Amino acid sequence: MDLAERARNLVTLATQSGIQVRLLGGVALYILAPSARNHPVLKRGYKDIDCVVPRRDGGKLAPVFKAAGFEPDKRFNALHGETRLLFTDQNNPELQVDVFVGLFEQCHKLDILSASEHMPFTITPTQLLLTKLQIVQLNEKDVRDLVTMLLDWPLGEGHSGIDQDALARIFGTDWGLYTTSWDTLEKLKGHASDYLSENEQGVVDRRIEEIQGLMAACPKAMKFRVRDRIGRKVIWYQIPEEVNR
Repeated sequence: MDLAERARNLVTLATQSGIQVRLLGGVALYILAPSARNHPVLKRGYKDIDCVVPRRDGGKLAPVFKAAGFEPDKRFNALHGETRLLFTDQNNPELQVDVFVGLFEQCHKLDILSASEHMPFTITPTQLLLTKLQIVQLNEKDVRDLVTMLLDWPLGEGHSGIDQDALARIFGTDWGLYTTSWDTLEKLKGHASDYLSENEQGVVDRRIEEIQGLMAACPKAMKFRVRDRIGRKVIWYQIPEEVNR
């Protein structure tokens, strides 16, 4: 059983127990983006499973995941279980499941689960994109994943690509996420050429422009405008601690 199939199995078992679990991270990208599976340069290996569960159900996961062959990290879960849980494969200690409980929280806090009820296994492409745009310190893997998303997912409506209405609502209310995401898109410019043909690069560059255009034009809520007056003089993000995998 490959990693993606095993991750789907976890979601299926949780669903059968009445728990809404959705995948994110590399395995979700592998499921949602054809280029993550087939592109000669963009495809890469995945070593772990990331997912999110509602806060009310975090404490119910242990027996479900144990049935799928994953043991809880009792020490980590006792310390961080309100927001994060770790499980390790019974036969392969290198394989872990990292569970966000309630909100996704790294450089910014994101409600990535509420829009994913109609997705069978993963969070939506829009929410998965946001989990990467919110990263302050990008590494090469993050850049590669962002290029993959922007190559494969057009802007539109619904869950088949990047939902521009959902992005507008989110960016229009959160100045911090808006600012980090804008900076991330700026960093991406020019990097598509490291992975893509000239035609593919044109697609990615155009989608960066489209997203930034949407960001600039979307209506801004009062709390956005108030925070905008303070600007970059006050730090608007946090640097997450590395989880021991």
